[in-house]
Amino acid sequence: MAIPDFDAYRDSFDRIGLDRDGAGILTVTLRHDDGGPLLWGLKTYEELHHALHLIAADQGNRVVILTGSGDAFIADAEFPEEDEGPFTPQSFDAWYRFGQRLAYGLLDVDVPMVAAINGPVRIHTDVPLLCDIVLASETTEFFDKGHVPSGVVPGDGAQVIWQELLGPVRASYYLFMKQTLGAREALELGVVNEVLPADRLLDRAREVAAELNQLPELTRRYTRATLNARRRSAYRREGWAGMAAEGLSAVDAFAVPPNG
Repeated sequence: MAIPDFDAYRDSFDRIGLDRDGAGILTVTLRHDDGGPLLWGLKTYEELHHALHLIAADQGNRVVILTGSGDAFIADAEFPEEDEGPFTPQSFDAWYRFGQRLAYGLLDVDVPMVAAINGPVRIHTDVPLLCDIVLASETTEFFDKGHVPSGVVPGDGAQVIWQELLGPVRASYYLFMKQTLGAREALELGVVNEVLPADRLLDRAREVAAELNQLPELTRRYTRATLNARRRSAYRREGWAGMAAEGLSAVDAFAVPPNG
């Protein structure tokens, strides 16, 4: 397989900004079409799926920083327009396929990933938590809006990552009781590694990335692979069933368009 040319794909996405410095540190910025905080939708799934495939295949990427745009990491979800018709098993199929692949795509990046969470994560809280080093701004909070609060099973990775990080009892309470987890509490619980002022977040992420970049190549790559082997296994074992359960509940919850 040919190695992707960074200059050929760097400007290929509306919702993913890509910038790489001379040392091979790639900054991936999640953003909406207008450049503001990301709204998560099917287009986001599609673009992130393709972007992660290219990032993983490009050997010029030595460390990846993942951050958001504006004052939120992932601000909210976007739903199908009314004229797209009712939510059905057929219309959920694309969400099912891309939803399963999201965690695989993140974990298939074989170089260290540093999350720089610049604000609230309200949809797909698992995305930044699948990075190796997780830095958070003081305004960061985790709220799993897209699942139980919306009448939907947390099956697209939330059930895996939160049980791993909090343990089954705390994770069940967090998800069932629709909790909001602030930055300091997340730090105390071991969900994030550091909490920083917003104006220091990216600088600190670059410092961490530069330190990781000093490791020998094989150590840098295979340490990520080794530390994430259990996660990869868990997602492959549990992801498909979780997404199926989520789809069943979503069709029930959104039998008519959410804006209808």
